Amino acid sequence: MMQRLPKPRTSQDVLVLCREHDVQIVDLRFTSWSGDMYGVSIPISALDKQVFERGLRCAPSDDGLPDARPYPDRLILPQPDTVWIDPLAEISTAVLFCELQDPITGEEFDDDPRAIARRAQAYLEHCRVADQLNIATESEWWASHCAQSQHAASVAPSKEAVGGLQGKIDGRRMIPRVLHLTQRCGIPVTRCTWDGRHPQRLRVELAASPHLTAADHALTLFDLMKSLTTRPTGLDGASEASQDSARGVTIRLAGEKADRSWMTGSGYAGLSDVALHAIGGLLRHLPAIMALSSPTGWPGTERPRWGYSQSDSRAVCRIPAGGTDPHDRSIELRLACQQFNPYVLYAALVMAVIDGVQNKISAGAPLEHLDPSAADTPHRAAAQQWEQGDLVGALDSDYEFLVRGDVFSETSLRAWVGRWRTT
Repeated sequence: MMQRLPKPRTSQDVLVLCREHDVQIVDLRFTSWSGDMYGVSIPISALDKQVFERGLRCAPSDDGLPDARPYPDRLILPQPDTVWIDPLAEISTAVLFCELQDPITGEEFDDDPRAIARRAQAYLEHCRVADQLNIATESEWWASHCAQSQHAASVAPSKEAVGGLQGKIDGRRMIPRVLHLTQRCGIPVTRCTWDGRHPQRLRVELAASPHLTAADHALTLFDLMKSLTTRPTGLDGASEASQDSARGVTIRLAGEKADRSWMTGSGYAGLSDVALHAIGGLLRHLPAIMALSSPTGWPGTERPRWGYSQSDSRAVCRIPAGGTDPHDRSIELRLACQQFNPYVLYAALVMAVIDGVQNKISAGAPLEHLDPSAADTPHRAAAQQWEQGDLVGALDSDYEFLVRGDVFSETSLRAWVGRWRTT
């Protein structure tokens, strides 16, 4: 049975792992706000403890970070707990995600996506809202005829294993390979599901993890899946299977404090007051958050209904029916992700939850009890921005909750807004 890679915690652990897997190449990667990947590849002989401690100078490049500086140079610092072995590489390759530092001052970049997510975790603990916010991500993928890769797998797939090279591929037949490869690189996938109406559509669900770890896992999964498929519906809009039903990603989140879930209570759908306040914060700020993941709006015509509900599957915020285990309770969000960077998106979700819980923001009535004609409907302004698709405008007027604790920088947010204002 294929064993999942142990998760290294130190640079020495990474070096040992590389020796065990006879690694020849190391990819040091970082991301732009839009989720594009950048990086440097080095031979394994160039990777030592000093690279982890002092960083590696990165040549100037147009890396898509929103904050302009007087000089383009940067240091990239590999994060040991993000390492994975690329199962598709022809030559054994280790991948490490990095954070960015200023080469002169040694300070971290304000607009580095992974550093933003890490600061959000520190601010969450500082506010004592929760010890951690666990996030599980379900993404949708479009399988196509070039999904057969001849790169290193334990057994090269046959035509039958991937549904045939001619025409379109049945996503169901890709599931064994997806599960095999994700386990090889240590991604905690809990399930793959397929849609009988659109057999090329494949959904991959990651296990819930603290939001920074969840973002690392999501980035790894997206990198792997893009090598197996040509059209990730969560990244570039509507799939060929259905131009009207591209959902992007589904995110389930739940808070924990002192090793106990604060989701369960006696409120609507068995939720606690804290969980309902978290929903209130998410709904108030969701248009601004969406501007970070899909600034041009929802692709296709199936925009989710504004509001929250347990019974209405079309709600943008849904409460899945849970069992008797309090840890089964979660808040589910359906988001479009044309510009998907999990570090940025998950950090924004954390900040919205903090705002909702700290300020006891009302979630209002659930969709099935909501009177849309009522003048005092909570979050009316956010609902109007959602319906009108003015997401960038929402972020332009609602970013104060993001800059608390210096998690996001106002300069970076304004640069992002300016970029999409002129697009």
